[in-house]
Amino acid sequence: MFGRLVVLLDDLAPGAGVFAQAVQWHRRLHVPLHAIALPAWRQPSQANDEEDPLRACAATCEHDGDALDITFTTGQLGDAWRLLHPDDLVLFGQRLPVEARTWLQRQALGSMAPAVLVCPDDCSPLTRVLVLDQADHSTETFLVGAVKLAAELQAAAVVLTVAPTEKAALARQQKARQALRQAELWADCDFVVGSEVGAAVAHVARWRRSQLIMLERPNLSSWRRWLRGNTLTQRFDEMGSLAVLSLPNERSRLIVSRSEVFASATR
Repeated sequence: MFGRLVVLLDDLAPGAGVFAQAVQWHRRLHVPLHAIALPAWRQPSQANDEEDPLRACAATCEHDGDALDITFTTGQLGDAWRLLHPDDLVLFGQRLPVEARTWLQRQALGSMAPAVLVCPDDCSPLTRVLVLDQADHSTETFLVGAVKLAAELQAAAVVLTVAPTEKAALARQQKARQALRQAELWADCDFVVGSEVGAAVAHVARWRRSQLIMLERPNLSSWRRWLRGNTLTQRFDEMGSLAVLSLPNERSRLIVSRSEVFASATR
């Protein structure tokens, strides 16, 4: 699945925000946890004691029996990005400066970028996941991988199909149900019709009481349709208290293949 959970620390660590979210994922997926901190992201009150949040994170993990690897860098954002591995899951929150979040979100669009989880300030227990099935590009492999990941996170999955017409949505939903049935998986299914995807998805996620939205990383033309004149940061910000996980295509295939290997080994 993921080689590491790499969390970019903000001033809410360790008790809240992205670090608390990362610890929750670490405990459910049993994946190594790695923290990266850049001094430039610190609040002014922390400017004279930059390593204290790192010590607090380490102390929290040690107290709870969680392993934590820490990197403290005085470099720029790009230096931290170059420390990442292709199979990492990168987590960052809304407390980072707008320019930093925008830069990270744009990097996440790259075809070779690792999986990215954008986290809200509030770390609610993860119980339900909304899997976004975008009819113009989402694959059945992604849907199967995402629902399997939801199960490993001990969360129920809802597959939301988005299409321009009701006919297209129903046809796509039928394919999604068939793919899940063949993989011996179950998820509740729903659909929305229209072109204003972002607001509709956020509304359905809250109505379904989901804390997380999973989506397959689209191509650039799909991103432009999704943004519809908004900036990338504005589109993510409208998700509010929802976390957003962007999975590259190859990550979905990896989830499926490794899950199948594990299943066959335990039979």
